[in-house]
Amino acid sequence: MLIWLNLDSKEEVDELYELWKASQTNVVSPPESTLGLQEFTVADLDGNLLSAFYDFGTSERAAAQLDT
Repeated sequence: MLIWLNLDSKEEVDELYELWKASQTNVVSPPESTLGLQEFTVADLDGNLLSAFYDFGTSERAAAQLDT
């Protein structure tokens, strides 16, 4: 199972990563910026994946909606 957590900023992604890393969470992939996302993935004790991300295009889409 994969659960996606859509956060509000790159900073929130990085802060959550640091919190989970400090609690010795099983990090599958550290934060990186690819394909317009800042994301990382961890696994829980049952092997479920949790991917936290921020979509850099979110603010651009919100601004475009305000212009219409």
